[in-house]
Amino acid sequence: MKLYYLKHSGDVKVVGASPQLQFSNSRNPDYNIHADYSASRISSARNVSDNIRLPTLETTPHCKVTDYMSYSGAGSSELMIFRNTIELNPSTIKIDKFEQQRIQVFHKQKLLNFIAVHFIQSRDIINWENSLFAIVRKDDYIFEGQKQIWNELKEIKFDNEEEYWKWRRSQKEQNVTLVKKHLSIANIKWSLFRSPSPLYGYLCTENFIKYTEEKKITGITFEKVKLDFRDTIVETKSKDIEL
Repeated sequence: MKLYYLKHSGDVKVVGASPQLQFSNSRNPDYNIHADYSASRISSARNVSDNIRLPTLETTPHCKVTDYMSYSGAGSSELMIFRNTIELNPSTIKIDKFEQQRIQVFHKQKLLNFIAVHFIQSRDIINWENSLFAIVRKDDYIFEGQKQIWNELKEIKFDNEEEYWKWRRSQKEQNVTLVKKHLSIANIKWSLFRSPSPLYGYLCTENFIKYTEEKKITGITFEKVKLDFRDTIVETKSKDIEL
């Protein structure tokens, strides 16, 4: 099955400017972005429905209003902003469990109604047994055109997601990191869902792309998920480091 990243359109003719939405102090004079109710508190462990107050957003200069809007500000890493006329629960596609709340957007002296979508959890879809990673020094790479080429110190596999994160945490202060070498994915149950590292992002299938095309949803674009990175890794001759 082919997978795609769901992304905001970068076409200026479509979106006008990026990001399209921003947090505005003038629209939220009593809103404290550091408070417990702030949208910045939304996470995999804290839903919007858990006493979160969504701010009123404001369009950025020169932006155009689209069905899917890019946003920079409190909660932007957790929220997808759609026009309130977009149906995200049609019978033809299966979207992973999410919550949605009304959010208002101030644009050209008018308040527009949108919906803020938050996926309840991220789905680990990696087939760890058949996936490979490379240990590399954080600064040991070159560029060949637009392609970043890493020098591999050692190939490594993980039995599960827990082991993957355990390794990353243990090496956080070291001068080494992981890069993807080859990823294998398990069976996918959803047309649209959120995935954690090492894929990280909103992922979808061709079925969801077809749906957006049929509904002519604007402000959205897709990028095929790359699973094989062996063309970006070479074996280094110098391995004077303990792993």
